[in-house]
Amino acid sequence: MESIISNEIQREIALLEKELESLHVTTRDYAIWDESYDFVIYKHKDYIEENLNYLSLKNIGVSLAAILDNNGNLIYGITRKNEEIKDYFDERLLDKFISTGLHKSNFVGFLEFDKDIYCFAGEGIHKSDGTGVRKGIIIFGKRLDEIKLNTQCKYEFINLLDLNKNELDKIERQIKSKNKVKINQKEVILTIENKDTYVAYYPIKDLTGNLLFLFKIYVPKDMENKIEYMGIVIALTILLFGILIVFILDFKFSKLINNPLEQIMNNIKDFTYKMENKLNIDLYGRKDEISDLAKSIDILKSEIISKQNNLEDINRRLEIRVKERTKELEIKNKEILLSDKILSETLEGVIILDFDKRILKVNKAIKNMFGFKEEDLIQNKIDILNFKFDNINFHNIFDIVQQKGYWRGEARIYNKNDVSLPVWLSATFLQFNGDKVYILILSDISQLKEKEEELEKLAYYDLLTNLPNRNFFMKKLKEIIDETICKSFALLFIDLDGFKVINDTLGHDIGDKVLINVADRINSCIDKGDIVFRLGEDEFIVLTFNIDNEYKVRDYANKIINEISKPLFINNFDIKTSASIGIVMYPKDDITFEGLLRKADATLYEVKEKEKGGFLFFSQEIEEKNIKFREIETGLRRALVNNELCLYIQPIFRESNNGEFVINKGELLLRWIRNNRIVYPPDEFIKVAEKNGMIVDVGNWIMKEAYRIRQKLIEKDIYIDLCINISAKQLENKDFLNNIKYLLDEKNILENWIFEITENVLIKDFNISTHIFKELKKLGIKIALDDFGTGYSSINYLSQLPIDYIKIDRSFISKAGQDGFNGVILAITSMAKSLGVKTVAEGVENKEQLKLLRNLGCNEFQGYFFSKPIDLEEFIRNFNSLNKIKI
Repeated sequence: MESIISNEIQREIALLEKELESLHVTTRDYAIWDESYDFVIYKHKDYIEENLNYLSLKNIGVSLAAILDNNGNLIYGITRKNEEIKDYFDERLLDKFISTGLHKSNFVGFLEFDKDIYCFAGEGIHKSDGTGVRKGIIIFGKRLDEIKLNTQCKYEFINLLDLNKNELDKIERQIKSKNKVKINQKEVILTIENKDTYVAYYPIKDLTGNLLFLFKIYVPKDMENKIEYMGIVIALTILLFGILIVFILDFKFSKLINNPLEQIMNNIKDFTYKMENKLNIDLYGRKDEISDLAKSIDILKSEIISKQNNLEDINRRLEIRVKERTKELEIKNKEILLSDKILSETLEGVIILDFDKRILKVNKAIKNMFGFKEEDLIQNKIDILNFKFDNINFHNIFDIVQQKGYWRGEARIYNKNDVSLPVWLSATFLQFNGDKVYILILSDISQLKEKEEELEKLAYYDLLTNLPNRNFFMKKLKEIIDETICKSFALLFIDLDGFKVINDTLGHDIGDKVLINVADRINSCIDKGDIVFRLGEDEFIVLTFNIDNEYKVRDYANKIINEISKPLFINNFDIKTSASIGIVMYPKDDITFEGLLRKADATLYEVKEKEKGGFLFFSQEIEEKNIKFREIETGLRRALVNNELCLYIQPIFRESNNGEFVINKGELLLRWIRNNRIVYPPDEFIKVAEKNGMIVDVGNWIMKEAYRIRQKLIEKDIYIDLCINISAKQLENKDFLNNIKYLLDEKNILENWIFEITENVLIKDFNISTHIFKELKKLGIKIALDDFGTGYSSINYLSQLPIDYIKIDRSFISKAGQDGFNGVILAITSMAKSLGVKTVAEGVENKEQLKLLRNLGCNEFQGYFFSKPIDLEEFIRNFNSLNKIKI
């Protein structure tokens, strides 16, 4: 009975081992597959998508898979649990393989991970033909609970990690008990579970030799009775079969058999030599051994004929396959020939090297690029060809290719006659017939470089003067400072004086010729190595190096100013030019890019303010002004936000018919008030606002505040024109007219506004000024030309402008009564009258001036004699007392 139980236990254990072997075979099949070998080298994604997806894992019945390189690094991992699949492989499990050294050799067995027991198999990855070195290892794992044995007995796997201490102690006692039996050299603990069942425990160790789990097999005791009953049945069957055979032999030998046997033999001979299949049908009816023999032989002959037919069919199909394969090879051969032709004729140069950097193949383009014959290059080292690189050694490229798989970059090659050619080089490598080769592809980029040079010229050079432009200057200055190329240098910031007048009066063609001439003159003044840049319309900068002291720079500046000041004769015009220069020194004045530019600009601004046609070095005084400028700039921004700006009103008077002077206008004057005192005089902060562009925001605020003032005056029954000063920067703003139109339309106030615009605005751009004046007139706004006499206005200009008032500058009014000035004032009033324009005298300080100006023909008067500028509340409060003044 024990042998029956042992055989059944042995069969169950064999089924488990068969599962283990099946997993091992599957793993080995994948490991010696050429596609697996290629994947480790090239990491093709198609391999994963086609062979290690969810369906693949499910079909081969594994729970997880991993591919590691020889160092144990994970190349790819995938895990399946029930219907869930994830593209990852747990690092803890990977560490387990590496720490035990399992990844270095083939293995099959069990391991515990994360409280699950897995059956694992690992095989080294090789080529299918056995060539090539081991490229890593492929590992398949299957959870123990997914193994289903085809058995008649009940079984279970007992994970020792799942047992508590009492259960472990019980198992340990059973293992140490005397109930151990050996079944096929395997130790098994055999116990009686109950009256109906035997239980066998087969201890199984993991891959590291530690006891991992028990294979528990339940064997029913009635299996012994079943096997005993089957033995009796088999014995009776054998006995009856023996008796039957004896009876048949005795019966058959009583018959004659010579003739039937001879017939059968003859038919066999005919079949053997003639392939005639004569059937022994007449013997089938004997119902004896002869008939059975005849049938068997006839069946054998039929099978032989069938096999022969099959072989003939296979032969026919093989012939067809050989023809198809021959055709495929012919197509492949044509493809190879075509590829070789394409390689030979392509415009890109191609060089193929072995891993010793010997030239294996070159195409026609390479021969043309370098001027060598093919036989001069083949089997020579690549060093025979002359490559030059800016930032890398040629041979280092091959190290990068081995690490990253490719390298790309710009190079310059030289042919055998030392003529250079710029190329774009792409380097890579591939495996071919088990060998590695480098592939170099060279593309001629000479046309591209020419285009780059053209674009660089457009980006970095001024098209008019061919001088380096602002972009080039910024780049060059940063390079000099960042790379400390030069210990000292000076920047001479040059601005032409009055160039706008030349452009507007003589035209842009003449202006361009002036700029070209000035550029040539500046270039003639500089030393070798120094650079002249054109920064803007009439702005130039000279960068001069290795300056030891200011005297050299001073001589330089004088030389440039004197050269530019020489008369020009262009298109029959005698043109007088002059220039102002602001100078900064490195490292004396500053060592930063931004600081040098800021201080050069501030110094030039100071020159233009003080003395046009001269030069200045940057100084502490200029820096202090610059600091004050920035303080005003910062404060002005806050002032707009904190409502520190306000508009004062200075009344303007006209003489009525009864000799009284009445208020008919009020000039709105901007003031900056903080804590009931003026923070900065208007002349100071308005200049700052004009220079940094804030005047546009300030101007918008003034317009809105002026509307508010008008409303307040109307509420008090005060109806006068209001004069608003407009800056040149406001007129230059493209949105100026639209903003005015929007404000006036929104407030529905279209009259009683006068815009005061200084005479110098005309000089900037007469045509644009005229257009804006006309548009303002369409809106019902009157125009007053302010500070008249300080600019360069001609009668021709004035006759073309739609102006309503001329405000005579206070510098003339203060000198009224002195020799010659009465005549000047009279000339202005007479000219204005001839143009239909009224005059306003600014800066009237006393009664004598008023009487004189009235006699000289002035129409309206403004000044401290009548009233200083006052705020709105005071103006409303004192309006009646100020109005209708009698002299």
